Amino acid sequence: MRAATPGVSTVRSTTSSTVRCVVASRSNLWRGALLVGLIATVGCSHRHARPPVTSVEPRGSVHDYVATGQFAKARQVAFRNLDDARDSRNPSAIARAELDVGEVMMRLGEHETARRYLFAVDGRGSARERQTARAFLALSYHRAMEDALARTYFERLEPTLVSPRVWPEVERAFGSIAPRVVRADVQPRTAWGAAPFRATNADPMGPITRITVHHTAIAADTTSIADATSQMRSIQRTHFARGWAGIGYHYIIDSAGRIWEARPIAYQGAHAGNHELNRGNIGVSLMGDFEQHHVPKAQQDACAQLLLDLCSRHGVRPDEVKGHCDLKHTQCPGAHLARLLAELTPTRTAIAQAKRGHSVPIAASGGGVRHYHTVVRGDTLSRIARRYGVTLTALRRANPGTSDGLYPGNLIAVP
Repeated sequence: MRAATPGVSTVRSTTSSTVRCVVASRSNLWRGALLVGLIATVGCSHRHARPPVTSVEPRGSVHDYVATGQFAKARQVAFRNLDDARDSRNPSAIARAELDVGEVMMRLGEHETARRYLFAVDGRGSARERQTARAFLALSYHRAMEDALARTYFERLEPTLVSPRVWPEVERAFGSIAPRVVRADVQPRTAWGAAPFRATNADPMGPITRITVHHTAIAADTTSIADATSQMRSIQRTHFARGWAGIGYHYIIDSAGRIWEARPIAYQGAHAGNHELNRGNIGVSLMGDFEQHHVPKAQQDACAQLLLDLCSRHGVRPDEVKGHCDLKHTQCPGAHLARLLAELTPTRTAIAQAKRGHSVPIAASGGGVRHYHTVVRGDTLSRIARRYGVTLTALRRANPGTSDGLYPGNLIAVP
C-alpha cells in the first residue's frame, strides 16, 4: 500500500475547499444580480405605473371622455398621449396631442393652461388643426367673458376647416354674429372629374397678395353642367400637355355663374406669365371669349362674389385685383371683361364689412341698389321684401347666394 505523500491531502483539501468557495461566491453573485434586477424592475414599475402604449395617437378615448363629461379622465389620457407623442418626436402627433390637451383644459376652465397649448398648435399644426385650435381659443375667451378677444379669434375661423365635432358649439356661442360673409359657392375638383393634381410639379402658394382675372378665350356656351364639366376637363388636358401640374388657374367660372375649383389654393398657379408673377397670385378665369362677346350677368355676379370672398379671406387689397393685361402685354381677359373689372372688384368698405362679420350683398354692373337693410332678429328675405314693397325675386337677384338663414347685423341690398 502506497504511503501517503506528506502534504498532498492537505493540498487536495485546500484546493477542494477553494473550489467550493469560488463556486459559492459565483452563485452568490448571480443571486445578488438577480435580486438587484428584481428590485430595479419593481422600482421601475412603481415609477412608471402607466401601461406601455402601442400608438402615439390613441385620441378617440379623449373625445369619448369629453363627450360623456368625464373631464378628469380625459385630462389624464390627453397628457399621457402628449408624453408619448413627444417621445416619438413626431410633429404631427405632438400637434394633435396638444390640441386635445388644450380642449380638455378649456373645458375644465383652466384657460391659461389651455391657451398655452392651443397657441402652440395655432403656430405649427395643419390647416384643420390650426382652425380647430382657433375655435377653442374663441370658446375659451368667450367662456372667460373676454368678448373682444373671443370675437377676434372667431373672425379668423374658416368654418369648413374647423372640426365638424366642434363647429356646432362655435355656432351656438357666436350665433349672433355668424356667419361673417356669404361665401362663394365653389364646386370641388371632384365635381368635374379632375385627374389627380401633380403636386410634385408645383410650388407651394406662399402668402397670397394678388388676384388676377382671365378669360379662357374659348367661345363656348357652358350653361349646362355637362358642357361646363367637359370644358373643365378639356382645359386640364391642354394644361397637362404644356407640362404643368394641372389647370393653371385656381378657379374657373362658367356661363351660368357656377364657380369651379381648378387648382388647389395651396399651390402656386401657372397663369400670370412667369414664376415671379405667379407667386402669391390667385388665378380666376371666366369661360368665354370676352374680346368678342359680352360677359353674361350670371358670370359677373359670381365673379364679384368670388373676388369679395377671396379678398376678405386672404387680405388682398382692391388695388391688387388685376386683369391679366395689367401684368403683361396680352388681350386677356378681353376688352369687355377688362372694362367691367373695376365694378366687379370689391371696395375697401365691402371687404372691411365682410371681415367684421356682415354678409355683404353683391349687385354687379349697376344693380340699382337704393338702400341697405340691416338685419334684425326674426328677419327673413320675404319680410324684408314686403317691408320695402319689392318682389322676393328682385331681392334675391340683388343678393345672390343669400338664403333665409339671416343673422342680425347682415346687410341686405334693397333694389
